[in-house]
Amino acid sequence: MTISRKLILAIAAFLVLLAAGSGIALVQLGKVGQVADHLGEQELPAVRYSGAMRAEVIDFRNRETQLLIIRAADEIDETLGRQKKNYEALKKYEGMYEKLATRDEQKQLLADYRKSLDGYMQTHDRLVQLVRAGDMDQALAYFRNEQRKSFRSLLPTIDRIVEDSVKSSDGLRAQSVEVRRQARIQLVGALLLTAVLGVVMGIMLYRSVVLRLDRMRGAVVQVVQTRDFTHPTGIAGKDEVAEVAAAVDGLTATMRDTLQEFMAGIEQVADTATRLAAAAAQVAGSSEDESESAATMAATVEQLTVSINQVADNAQAVADAAQDSDLAAHTGGDIIVQTINRIREVGSRIQETASAIRTLEQASQEITSIVQVIHDVADQTNLLALNAAIEAARAGDQGRGFAVVADEVRKLAERTAVATRDISSKIEAIQQATESAGRQMALSVGQVEEGIAHADEANTAVGRIEEGVTKVEQEVCSISAALREQGQASNQIAGRVEQVAQISERNSSGAKEAAALSEDLAGLAARLREAAARYTV
Repeated sequence: MTISRKLILAIAAFLVLLAAGSGIALVQLGKVGQVADHLGEQELPAVRYSGAMRAEVIDFRNRETQLLIIRAADEIDETLGRQKKNYEALKKYEGMYEKLATRDEQKQLLADYRKSLDGYMQTHDRLVQLVRAGDMDQALAYFRNEQRKSFRSLLPTIDRIVEDSVKSSDGLRAQSVEVRRQARIQLVGALLLTAVLGVVMGIMLYRSVVLRLDRMRGAVVQVVQTRDFTHPTGIAGKDEVAEVAAAVDGLTATMRDTLQEFMAGIEQVADTATRLAAAAAQVAGSSEDESESAATMAATVEQLTVSINQVADNAQAVADAAQDSDLAAHTGGDIIVQTINRIREVGSRIQETASAIRTLEQASQEITSIVQVIHDVADQTNLLALNAAIEAARAGDQGRGFAVVADEVRKLAERTAVATRDISSKIEAIQQATESAGRQMALSVGQVEEGIAHADEANTAVGRIEEGVTKVEQEVCSISAALREQGQASNQIAGRVEQVAQISERNSSGAKEAAALSEDLAGLAARLREAAARYTV
């Protein structure tokens, strides 16, 4: 049975008993009211009227005594007038009493009284005749004998009426007292029964509600103090307390599952942080190698530029010396041979530079794939942190610490993602620069091959130098101009390679920062593991 039904049943029983007690009280009060009404409307007026009748009869008798004393006719008339008023008052009270005489005893007493009154009034009339006749001695004798007997016969009938009225009134008062006593006993009994039922229902409600709530509170306090989510409340039933206990057990089970998932996520974050640190270290090493390769390539390009400039100067010298046909032809042949060798050397160096640039492109692509791995790890870490924050929010106040930790993990993941995007942009710039350098190198190789071809033609034309000095001079000038163009192209390549070196250095710094962030993430995962270890699931 639910608590609400128990409360409704207890209140209903209390109200029923209260209504029963109130009904008993009302019934008894009704009885008391009836007795009081009967006493006030009938018995007490009967006592008052019967007493008034007795008083009027006695007053009437006393005035008869006065008739025996007075002698004046006017005084006799005055006394008889007063007796008449006494008689009229007596009849008035008699009529009022007759209206109240409902019992047979009262009616019989009233009949006896009237019979005695009629006899007494006859003696009164005889006494009045004697007094008016002036025969006072005979009137006195009549007063003392026959009339006294008549009066003594009348007065007891009135006394019996008064006594009956008083007795009836006393009986009603006693009945009223008894009714009040019974009403008091019944009302006290109803109140005691109501109190006993209230105490019994209170004890039952206390045992079914307060004790079980205290037991559930103890279980919750134990969970809070020991952080052990493996102990249920152990409260069974089908009432509201049992439903609350079941909800608390469900919440505990949910928290236990959430903590287990959170611990698994912490382990995954720790493993991810370790792999991220290793990848960052590898990126840093590759960036340093890339920087060294770029520096070497820059030095090679500078040497190539110097060599091209030297070849251009020598070609100019050949052009100046072409005017001296014999000496210029011999000297020109030697210079052409040297030029061919230098051009071939430049071609080989340019090919080496192109190979280094291709190696740089491959390294950049590897870095790009590694950065993509780091970015994926950061995204996964961010998702894990978001899931942890959601679970912590579900946990309420107890998950607030996990929410802070999850927020720190999310921030680290965002910083890692920003760093990976920066690295990706820098690597993309390196790739673009290396592609441009590769195109320039391909152009330089073609120009060098063209220069070699021209030098071969110049070597074959040495035998005809005397016949075409002007032609040789023009060819040498062309070679000089082409070599100067090659020098300018080499200067551009050197600038590009320098930029590649700088970008590689920045990549190395970014990789080191990513490694530091990975170490921070690993430390944070360790702290999370320690915090989660304090809970028993």
